[in-house]
Amino acid sequence: MSRNSSISSSECAAHRPHAVYPRFLVAAGLGVVLTLGLSFVWNWLVDPYGMFGTPRINGFNALKPAAGARIRYAKPYYADRLRATTVIAGNSRPEAGLDPQSACWPAAREPVFNAAVPGARLALQIAYAEHAMATGEVTQVLLGLDFMDFLVEPRASPKAPAAHQFSHVNLRVGTSGMDNPGYARRRAAEWFQALASLATLSDAVQTVLRQGEDHVTTRRADGFNPGRDYVAIVRREGQAVLFRQKNRELVTRLRRRDDAIFQDGVQWSSVFDTLERFLDRARAQNVDVTLFINPYHVDYFTAIRETDRWPQLDAWKMTLSRIARRQRVPLWDFNVINA
Repeated sequence: MSRNSSISSSECAAHRPHAVYPRFLVAAGLGVVLTLGLSFVWNWLVDPYGMFGTPRINGFNALKPAAGARIRYAKPYYADRLRATTVIAGNSRPEAGLDPQSACWPAAREPVFNAAVPGARLALQIAYAEHAMATGEVTQVLLGLDFMDFLVEPRASPKAPAAHQFSHVNLRVGTSGMDNPGYARRRAAEWFQALASLATLSDAVQTVLRQGEDHVTTRRADGFNPGRDYVAIVRREGQAVLFRQKNRELVTRLRRRDDAIFQDGVQWSSVFDTLERFLDRARAQNVDVTLFINPYHVDYFTAIRETDRWPQLDAWKMTLSRIARRQRVPLWDFNVINA
């Protein structure tokens, strides 16, 4: 036997790397595709933020612990699916205070969607409401109003800013009810990014692992925040710790003297202007709006008094009353001290 004929096939392959590399690349590529495919399917099935509308299964993905941190990003897609008749709007108070599943809602007002967003200024709160109005057969909007959301820079213009889109969230409308032509395209991009994201994968795993926790935070498909995490804090540390934290934050902000209810020289502001323009648009769409002033704890009133903001609180309510009369919409004031 010649020397050449005794060379093994593996040795031949070693001399022919071009025959090995393609097989390796194909295998590696298939592995990547399979891994990504499984990740996509897992992220969609668990749906940790609730943005895809995957059915919620008790013990698997019914609770959404990661949704709270991404609620501004995901809540527009909640509204797309529900197609509400009644929309709740405002900040974190109505988000956790008005339950769309309450027995108090008349059947004619259902389904009810909670479009309120925590930490948002009034213009963004309204934009979320108008997004929901654009996706369903909305006939009623309940808009919660908060004193802190009306504080403005006195030297700025008292007129609402020019219409624009909110770049950090994907909504069907902008600050003046203008259409967003790129909404569907950005929705597709955001869904793909969420499906392919390692952060989503991690949140999906945590979502499944935390289903058994008694008081894990979550958001329901109707946009409501049931406040389960506060129950855990109260049981573990008591209510006083929550009051101390909120009161410190409130007093710190109220003591700032670079903001006020009105802009300089006028009994008006860009926030009041934003509200009135929204009421004009709602009336043109035959949507009934009910305004209500959020209820405050007595500690809140104490902070307002101690920071000499009480005259501004009164002026704020009087201006809201004039707007409500002019627009012929109800204004409910739950912002009082009583038994």
